[in-house]
Amino acid sequence: MNQNPNNMDAEKMRQAAQKMFSPEVMKDAKDVECTNCSCKVFNAGFMFKKLSALASPSGKDMVIPVQVFQCSECGNINEEFTPKV
Repeated sequence: MNQNPNNMDAEKMRQAAQKMFSPEVMKDAKDVECTNCSCKVFNAGFMFKKLSALASPSGKDMVIPVQVFQCSECGNINEEFTPKV
């Protein structure tokens, strides 16, 4: 059976969260919702930043990927998930 690698990553993240946070802590945690449509499921995506050769440590133009999380229903990226870089 072929497993979707994204599902495997999600499972690893869930297992790590279970180890890090006890049920007593998690009962007080609040669900994060999309500020646009109230969906509670998000997908990882990337935004890209361009860095000019003048500012780049290599002296060449660079494109830098920055991970973000977008709503799985409407594609919105909550302000709290927008990188401040």
